Amino acid sequence: MGLGYSDSMFDVLVYLYENYWRPDACPDHQQLQRKLSAVGFEAEEIQEALRWLDGLAHEKTLIAPVADGSLTLYREVAHADQIDWSTRPLLSAKGALFPQTERLLTIDRTGQQVTLHAAPPPGEQVIVGVRPCDVRGIGALDAQFGSEPVDTTYARRRDLVVSALREIGVEVTAPKGTIYVWAPVPASHTSTSFCELVLEEAAVVISPGSMYGPSGEGFFRISLTTPDDRIEEAVERMREHLS
Repeated sequence: MGLGYSDSMFDVLVYLYENYWRPDACPDHQQLQRKLSAVGFEAEEIQEALRWLDGLAHEKTLIAPVADGSLTLYREVAHADQIDWSTRPLLSAKGALFPQTERLLTIDRTGQQVTLHAAPPPGEQVIVGVRPCDVRGIGALDAQFGSEPVDTTYARRRDLVVSALREIGVEVTAPKGTIYVWAPVPASHTSTSFCELVLEEAAVVISPGSMYGPSGEGFFRISLTTPDDRIEEAVERMREHLS
């Protein structure tokens, strides 16, 4: 089914969220339908809202409040009737968004043979019943880690540096969410020798990756915290002297 919704169905969902959060309001699934009918919602509107939630659980990963012993916690649900509308969770939804463990591999065993497979990427998550403070937090995270950079200052500096490095023959991948550009040194150089070359030829200081441990050897690092005019001057010198 599609995941679009009608205005009347949306009204049902808003009513649920605004009214069924107190510990003393504990409707089961049938009671919930009766109460919704009592306040004027049509039976089809109620069923449409519940079917919509079921559709989300089928097509997406639906996270919603679920009774877990004496607590109500955010958990993945398969059907709308698993959702606990009676109590607003006291804990944040971040545990569902950022689990402490992540499945990276699946294991198949056939007799004595063991085969490892990469776990499929997680699907799109939809969270129902999120507290207002969590909505603001999720919005802030989306702004920082979405596909398009929001901080135009660092995005502009990153693009200046990456463009200049590619022009002088450095194969570099543009970072998506950091204030540093890490790039491999040319094949004939160590981290230190390449940084010395850049300093001597272009009068630009960059950091050898080996400064940050053995794994940094073979790379160099450029910081994007330097003001724009300094970065523009540095990349122009690199283009002029190292191309």
